[in-house]
Amino acid sequence: MSLINLSPQKIEIDQRWHWQWGDWLSGGFEELEERPWTPLVIDNKLCFVAFEKDKRLVVWGDNQGKDYDDVYDTINFKDTPLYIAREGQEFFLVLGEQQSQHFDFQISYEIEGDQIWLLKFSSYLRNKRDWVKYDPIWSN
Repeated sequence: MSLINLSPQKIEIDQRWHWQWGDWLSGGFEELEERPWTPLVIDNKLCFVAFEKDKRLVVWGDNQGKDYDDVYDTINFKDTPLYIAREGQEFFLVLGEQQSQHFDFQISYEIEGDQIWLLKFSSYLRNKRDWVKYDPIWSN
């Protein structure tokens, strides 16, 4: 049975929320993010944002990412989750288990073919709406 055409169902078991996708059942969490773009399927695994003790984490199949204050804009990049994370006042990209350099400003990203560009807003530029492009520096 192909899971690609099945819609995941959010279910509650013992006061914990789970995604059920075919026969697969996620671990239980306090809350699950439900938006038009999430959960999504990456490399035939369900990928979603879960909430636990005022923290957010990205779950991909049976793998649970690190806890962050918040996560944004999760997408599929080469069969790996890519998203923005915030910890305190620092923003950075997360690709699978790697983190980009950290910034104390809101960031975004842009994909051009196989290239990820990290975008940072800079109020010091002449045009107040300019974003500065960076090549992410990844750490493990």
